[in-house]
Amino acid sequence: MKSLLLQQGRAVYDANDKMADKLSRIISEKEIARHRRLRHQMSGIKELIFDLMHVPDVPAGMSIPEEPDIKMVMDRKLQLAPKRLPRRSSSPHPRPSRSPTRKGSAGYWATRWSIKYSSGTKWSRP
Repeated sequence: MKSLLLQQGRAVYDANDKMADKLSRIISEKEIARHRRLRHQMSGIKELIFDLMHVPDVPAGMSIPEEPDIKMVMDRKLQLAPKRLPRRSSSPHPRPSRSPTRKGSAGYWATRWSIKYSSGTKWSRP
């Protein structure tokens, strides 16, 4: 019984190996054909370039009759003055006192929101 199972297992492994070989051949043939096509297209482009190399005025490109309005999102003004360092205090940032309200209540979340979003700092309270 054991030997029969081993023989069947080997047969399955051999079939899988054959299938993998066939698939790899198909894939490699497709890649070779694609590379041939690309090389043919590139050689055609090279020939066109060499033909146009000696022509003085090649009608190519694009022209715009007026100046385009370019807006750069991250554009910043040049700052020549050095940056001012923030003042340091001797005491650390004060921590907010704990809210007596429960976590699920509206008062708890309103307090959390005011701590996070008031005056731009994380720990200041209104």
